[in-house]
Amino acid sequence: MDKKLFFPHGITSEEAVALLRKQKHDFLNYLQVILGQLQLRKREKALESTKEAIKKIETAGSVMFLKPSRLALGVILLQERWRAEGVSLEINVGRDLINIDLGTAVDLIGRCLEECLEIVSNLAAEDRRINLEFSGFEDCCQVVFRLPSSIRKFQEVENRIGNSLKKEMGCKGYRFEFLTKSSDCSFLIHIPKAGLGE
Repeated sequence: MDKKLFFPHGITSEEAVALLRKQKHDFLNYLQVILGQLQLRKREKALESTKEAIKKIETAGSVMFLKPSRLALGVILLQERWRAEGVSLEINVGRDLINIDLGTAVDLIGRCLEECLEIVSNLAAEDRRINLEFSGFEDCCQVVFRLPSSIRKFQEVENRIGNSLKKEMGCKGYRFEFLTKSSDCSFLIHIPKAGLGE
């Protein structure tokens, strides 16, 4: 699997155009499926497909609120690259994160995702998934990384990701937390709002 740094400081026009083409293709596909269902008078199926399409489009749109824009584009490009390699990356962005610039944390988020990819790449095909959740709170932002529950060696994951980045996180005032009560293998990074975007 491609293990290049996934959050470049710039994106090429070719990458941006390819991403737009892919999204256009996906949206047209949704409409064609719904149109076909309506032509066959499968009203309930068309309604289900419409709701599913709306949910997918809203989720994709929420990622665009991530700042800086290289973070938004980076995770969308990652999602497409990994999908082609059999790894699912689901991204959820809380509305409370709008207008918060995660600029100082982008490279750290990218490195955590690279470590997660390394871990899930060795799992069975149905378990090759990562869920990434961004949330904002009064004094901090949280980025939660959820890996499949089929990962048995939670301590190994904590050591690999947490310990390798703790020094850098401590210097920036970030805090790593392994979520031991979670049913899956999850960890989060607390990012204080003070100093973000600098």
